[in-house]
Amino acid sequence: MSRMDELIEEINHLAHKAKTIGLSAEEEEKRAALRKEYIALFREGFKKNYLDNMYYVDEKGNEEKIEKKKQGGNDMKKETLDFITAKSKELLTIPNACKEAKAAAEEWLKNAENDIENKTKEYIAALEEEIASIEGSIAFASSDMGKKILGEGAEPFLKDALARKERGEKYCGCPACSCVESIIKMKDKL
Repeated sequence: MSRMDELIEEINHLAHKAKTIGLSAEEEEKRAALRKEYIALFREGFKKNYLDNMYYVDEKGNEEKIEKKKQGGNDMKKETLDFITAKSKELLTIPNACKEAKAAAEEWLKNAENDIENKTKEYIAALEEEIASIEGSIAFASSDMGKKILGEGAEPFLKDALARKERGEKYCGCPACSCVESIIKMKDKL
């Protein structure tokens, strides 16, 4: 059995368990690590088996190997950069956004001009550390402290979190987490 097959088997096992009885925090971390390894192996194989063997054939039949585009420090698409900038500024205006997420946004807005792609990847990684998981939101809204802080809003917050989990969503639905999630989704466009 190849490593890829082992990863698929383990990921599928954890996916089934997540849908039936749920996963512990350790299992969630393991699943994320397995997925990351799977994607890395897939990309490596795809690159080696397909992309590295692609040729352009002109109208005269001449073949030319297709080379990977050189990545400059500021090649990020303007639309992506504008979107992340707008959402980062919005995040700074949300009263209940955690101070760590706001600090990451401020830092990125201040220092992203140089090496924008790497700075943005670092920024998104920092936001991924701060965003509230759906499981954490459910636990918070169900706790005595959550009920005390949210007051009458605890029950609707909990219902929303449970509905989000049922739909397969991963994160809290509060304005701060929704804003952060929209920035995180941009990492595929970097």
